[in-house]
Amino acid sequence: MDSEKILSEASSVISLAVSAIPLFSATIILLLVTYIWKRAGSANFILERIWSTLAGGREFNDQKPSTEWNKVIDFERFKFKTGIRFPSSTSIHETLDWLDRHGITLEQLTLARNYFDIQ
Repeated sequence: MDSEKILSEASSVISLAVSAIPLFSATIILLLVTYIWKRAGSANFILERIWSTLAGGREFNDQKPSTEWNKVIDFERFKFKTGIRFPSSTSIHETLDWLDRHGITLEQLTLARNYFDIQ
């Protein structure tokens, strides 16, 4: 092979790779959102991150909505980090109290999350 042909083929491969970057990036983002959605049971966690990045803030001017929204964020974050789909914040608090009463750590629960019945 002559060097012109090698350079031509390399150039076409590079241009193909560069044109595939947007598709590859979109695929990675879609897979990430799907993973978070499956793990937490909702996409609210990632949508909040995107919104805070684009809109530049997470806080409300009024204290009550801000406090309530922080509870929602904590609820979604807890579901994502543990991988357990708790139906409500109340069930999270009940589970944490149950863990304390039985001397079980949250780490142990997350390891056994596939066998844990929230009820």
